[in-house]
Amino acid sequence: MQYLNIIAAMATIASIASANSIIFVSRDTTDRTVCWYSAPGSATIPKTSVPGRGTVHVPIPEGWEGAWQTSKSATDCGPVGIRGEIKFNGFEDKSWYDVSAIDNLTNNEGVHWLYPQSGNGVHSGCEKFPCDTSYNRPDDKQTQVTDEKDLICEIGG
Repeated sequence: MQYLNIIAAMATIASIASANSIIFVSRDTTDRTVCWYSAPGSATIPKTSVPGRGTVHVPIPEGWEGAWQTSKSATDCGPVGIRGEIKFNGFEDKSWYDVSAIDNLTNNEGVHWLYPQSGNGVHSGCEKFPCDTSYNRPDDKQTQVTDEKDLICEIGG
């Protein structure tokens, strides 16, 4: 029985070590709520509070696919704004990501940048929307890919 507990503990440690995450970095003094939109078949992620000028690390389940946007309200996700989108552990176990302005090209209050934590790789998004480095229309060629499992999402002005 003790061996089963050890094996279970090792499996838990391994899953934590290989977990995906998004690290939200607030660029201004406004508190925001991250509203998550999971793709069918992906786990539901509860709303996440990010304090102004704060940094919040959110673990993401293996294979999760979906989007998120931010709101200044803790209860209402508000109108559709700029979204971060990702598919973790996709083709070749890579993470596919972009910042999407397809629903609102001029919202400059929420998601601005999404990129691998190392800083290597392409930064999707921009300082001021609209721009050419975000996903702006269907079939846009702005989806990026990385081997990394931890991404930074910069929010706020």
